[in-house]
This record gives sequence, structure tokens and C-alpha cells, in this order.
Amino acid sequence: MKTDELGERCLVKLVAHVLSHEGKGVTGITYQDLAREIGYLNKNGEPQPRLGKSLGKMGHLLATVDLGWNEEIPHIQALVIAKRGKNKGMPDDGLKEFWHGYEKLSHAEKENKARAEWQKIAEFGSRWNVVLERLNLGPIQR
Repeated sequence: MKTDELGERCLVKLVAHVLSHEGKGVTGITYQDLAREIGYLNKNGEPQPRLGKSLGKMGHLLATVDLGWNEEIPHIQALVIAKRGKNKGMPDDGLKEFWHGYEKLSHAEKENKARAEWQKIAEFGSRWNVVLERLNLGPIQR
């Protein structure tokens, strides 16, 4: 599966994740769970690692979407969190591509930044379907 296709599948699944949490507050999803959700599995049926490049492509794709509104699309890739390591429970350092200096923040600062972005992602609500429609990927039926 190509990186672009993976990025699109990730976006659709992340939007579905957000919309399924509507009114409840959105939570993060691990790289492994996202890989499982989109069917990105190895020959043993285990989630493939390394979705980061696809999430980066997805982030750049979102930056090209013109909604005609005076509002930026939140960084939905910030919902994807590390299962272990120094960034456990938080987005990994690959987000520095979109959040300059992220990799230098303390764990508490990363947590605050991520939670603030998660709030923006949740508040974007049904407008996520407009994004998917502009990209010919949706909408998500609820």
C-alpha cells in the first residue's frame, strides 16, 4: 500500500474516531490500533509499524484543502499516540514537522499541547465530513 493511500485511510479512520466520540471528548488512538483499524497488517496479521510517514503526508494534504472558511483545519494526526517510550500516551516527535519545537518540550508540555489540539479536533465536529468530501473521501455516515 502506498504512503498516500495509507494517509487517506488514516484520515478517514481518524475522522470516524472523532465523530464516534462526539459530545464525549475525543481520546487518542495508538499507532498499533490505527494500523489494525485500517488493515495495515504484516504477514502474521499484526499491525505494521511506521505509520508516521503516512500521517505526515496526510497532514500536508490537509494543509492544501480550501474550505473557504477563515479557520485552519486542526492537526488530526495529533490523535495518534505512542503506546510506549518517552512519549507514551502522547503524539510522537514526528509532529515537529507541524509543531516546530515539539520534540524539545517536556512530557507535561507535550501533554498540554496535545490535549489542547484534541479539543480543537473535537470542536471541528461535523466539519470533518466537509474536509473528507473536498478530498473525495467521505462523508462518514453516523
